[in-house]
Amino acid sequence: MRSPADELGLYQEIHSISGQMVQAAQAAAWDELVVLEARVAALRDRLQAEASASLSTGENESKAQLIRAVLADDVEVRRLIGLWMAEVRPFLASQNQHRKVQQAYAAGGGAV
Repeated sequence: MRSPADELGLYQEIHSISGQMVQAAQAAAWDELVVLEARVAALRDRLQAEASASLSTGENESKAQLIRAVLADDVEVRRLIGLWMAEVRPFLASQNQHRKVQQAYAAGGGAV
């Protein structure tokens, strides 16, 4: 079983990384965002793998505040990803259409 300080430290680290994830999404640094998400997933797995510490009322409140902040960061990252997806979706659709045309001509023996 981890100590209360260790448990809160893990939540604080997740909170710190989630803030970095917001910054990465704002900067459209998608590769960095993926790396940061993997770090959060590893920390989350550590939290789930070990027995939870017995926290005082104040420690539980700190934990709850950290979780709320992480969830707020997650909402913002998802919002930014949604905006980016709305921008690239037309491009992806046109590329898909172009590929279908090429495949149709190739299947029919015609040149593109």
